[in-house]
Amino acid sequence: MKENVAEYLEFRFEKLKLLKRSERGEVWLASSKQSGELVIIKRVAATGLPYDLIKKFSFRLPAKVFFCAEETVIVEEFIQGENLFERKKLLSESEAREILLQLCDGLKELHAQKIIHRDIKPSNLILQGGIIRLIDFDAARIFKANKEVDTKLLGTKGYAPPEQYGSGQTDQRSDIYLIGVTIKTLLGENCGEHLKDILDRCTEYDPKNRFQSVDELKEALEELNKPELELTPEKSRRTLIF
Repeated sequence: MKENVAEYLEFRFEKLKLLKRSERGEVWLASSKQSGELVIIKRVAATGLPYDLIKKFSFRLPAKVFFCAEETVIVEEFIQGENLFERKKLLSESEAREILLQLCDGLKELHAQKIIHRDIKPSNLILQGGIIRLIDFDAARIFKANKEVDTKLLGTKGYAPPEQYGSGQTDQRSDIYLIGVTIKTLLGENCGEHLKDILDRCTEYDPKNRFQSVDELKEALEELNKPELELTPEKSRRTLIF
């Protein structure tokens, strides 16, 4: 099987540049020998990743998966755009809100298939013509009910929620925590009071105190544009309590 996969990759693609190598695998930029289209070829050490599901469904956030062999060898779309980790200036509040709304819509699709990304951070977010894309599902998992903790503890220090370090099982609320930390980082001092209230709730230590779904988070974000939020801070805070 491994020989067949290696032959297929060599026949169809030309490796151009090694982008990353670690104990978790390697990532190559490559091109199709037939069309010249740029792709990403990944070899990952982990198992149980959701690349087969991503290949099956037309999700809006992740790269399109063209080929997947036993979920350890993946050929996927190369997403060109602005990596938010490399952004030179802070996001404005309106930019942050638009990114959050798009993330809510995209994560809703993933969460419906029980896919939890678990590594949302600036370097995994790419703006492509005003559309946000989410890359690197190598720390992702498929949520399974009635488990007390995750089998594998993966994530990025400073972004991952407490439960990702063994205090509980990660679920959709874990991705909401990651969204909150990420947008706080990208906003910096540009974060206004009303949006800060929302992001603070995203990043509550106890998952029970966070938004329980991206639908709830999206509803709170849409409240930001309503006229009554301009009346008093007390009124705006009340609208964020569910």
